[in-house]
Amino acid sequence: MSHSSAAYPSAVPVGVDTTRASIARVYDAALNGKDNFDVDRAVLDQVRTVAPQVNDLAWANRDFLIRACRFLARAGIDQFLDLGSGLPTAENTHQVVQRVNPQSKVVYVDNDPSVLVHAQALLASNRRTRIAEADIFRPLDVLGNAT
Repeated sequence: MSHSSAAYPSAVPVGVDTTRASIARVYDAALNGKDNFDVDRAVLDQVRTVAPQVNDLAWANRDFLIRACRFLARAGIDQFLDLGSGLPTAENTHQVVQRVNPQSKVVYVDNDPSVLVHAQALLASNRRTRIAEADIFRPLDVLGNAT
């Protein structure tokens, strides 16, 4: 029995354009993540031609985020705003700070459809963590978001 591809739901979330690269998915590819497409990996390959250390830079950025969040949580900060959060990966902001203080609140902000879909699924059971859809280059929209 043959099945047409139309008989199965797409693994690509609604609103996600897999023909255009997304900076969040390119970053995910640089971190050796699984939430990226051929077009994102092609862009990463192009970046690698001028910055061969791009994967190391992505990991250094991620490691800094983890260290900074842990430091702030240990210092008593209990509310975090993660602007341009990107795709969920190991050691997200809420995981780091809520290990230090389970009462910490985190709001992720992004406007990439891939990020929004993944974050909503990941955060569905965490009452102290939310995702806000907003453009970080429009700070009043970010601060006025009711999420």
